[in-house]
Amino acid sequence: MVLNSAVVGSDNLAGLREQAQGIIDEVLSGTEPDGEHIRAKLRASIARHPGFPELALLEHLMNRNH
Repeated sequence: MVLNSAVVGSDNLAGLREQAQGIIDEVLSGTEPDGEHIRAKLRASIARHPGFPELALLEHLMNRNH
């Protein structure tokens, strides 16, 4: 059986986006006051990468100390 690499890549990207969105949703659903700064930074990353939660999450994680 031969798999079309574009289809496999598309499936992988969709799965990655779904996982990233799940992580984002979990973080943003937090209510503890100490986490508001982190949630605000994550929302800013999301605003810079609309429709691409995997990029927003990557940016957020790479810049978490800034």
